[in-house]
Amino acid sequence: MATDHTQPIVAVTNLYPLPWEPTRAAFNRQQFEALGQFRRVKVAVLVPWRVWIKNRDSASNTNNIHYVPFLNLPSVGRYFTPFFQRLALGRIKQWLLADNPAVFYACWLYPDAVGVARLAEKWRIPCIVKAHGTDVNFHTQDKRKLTQMQRMLTSVKHAFCPSHALRQVLIDRGVNADKISVNYNGVDKQIFYPSDVRSEIAVSEDTPTKLLFVGSLIKAKGIFELIEAFSQLAAPCHLSIVGAGDDEHALRKCIEQTGVSSKVTLLGSQPLVEVARLMRESDVLVLPSYREGLPNVVLEALASGTPVVATRVGGIPEVINERCGVLVEPESAQSLADGLAHAIAQRWDRAYIITHATQFDWYRNAQTVMKCIESVEGHCEN
Repeated sequence: MATDHTQPIVAVTNLYPLPWEPTRAAFNRQQFEALGQFRRVKVAVLVPWRVWIKNRDSASNTNNIHYVPFLNLPSVGRYFTPFFQRLALGRIKQWLLADNPAVFYACWLYPDAVGVARLAEKWRIPCIVKAHGTDVNFHTQDKRKLTQMQRMLTSVKHAFCPSHALRQVLIDRGVNADKISVNYNGVDKQIFYPSDVRSEIAVSEDTPTKLLFVGSLIKAKGIFELIEAFSQLAAPCHLSIVGAGDDEHALRKCIEQTGVSSKVTLLGSQPLVEVARLMRESDVLVLPSYREGLPNVVLEALASGTPVVATRVGGIPEVINERCGVLVEPESAQSLADGLAHAIAQRWDRAYIITHATQFDWYRNAQTVMKCIESVEGHCEN
């Protein structure tokens, strides 16, 4: 039987923009849109029950997007989250299986992919999965979760990782290397592009250097080390912080106690177009995370022609070299301060940074996924 190219891809993930949180996980939306150039993509967005209850009036389902509330219990109950997600998805079985989907594409290994893979086996639908970062770096440290993930990765057809570092973590955890490949994320070039004003980045001694942080305001993003390091800089600087999170109050208190309130601006969550404008206008992006997969904010900064100071974690060293950024040690305010001072003093070749970023392309990323899907389809036919 010939492959039916009208069969949709059914993507399932908790990481997707929401009507009440439109900037959430834009990278998944961008990838699914790129895949949409090849096939129809239907997206099942997993939403914790309590979050859905508060916002259900704005969660309107369509032919291609379905919001799926699931029970999410705290503490030990989190080990049962894949089961509750599976129950929730089972309630929309008719929508999921409409038009005979080519594959289920589960994005986020735990708990999402664990639950989806079980359903895929039951319904005899091929399943491929995508790792992101925390789902591997954090959840695989828990033996119970790791066992569930290993079982899932044995049953699925293929797993994509956004960096070689993340792939290696899975291999070290016992996953078959032949089943995992690296597929770098892309950048939305319609939003993130360089300014046409500067050909080289060189900061005048009289002009404050514009530093930019974009990310969740949580301890693991290195926000407290950032403020400590920023307070040590001798050069005139201003730091803009974009994002929201559980540690925002503590961060504000840290900024005040460190005495840098007049030089730091907290902007909260911002639309992507505003983040892109800030990227273009900033001299340096700084991301001092404790752990990462390969954060899209780094790729977006490079596409904007902006050098990056980031921690030497996850896949970041794979894309940052001495001509486009500075790598520093995680959880070290001194290393971060030294790295920022070096970046401020450096004359950066913006043209090189922009060219370096061209390899991160969503169309190319989608082509890689499609080759995998077509291979799966061909195997199923045989």
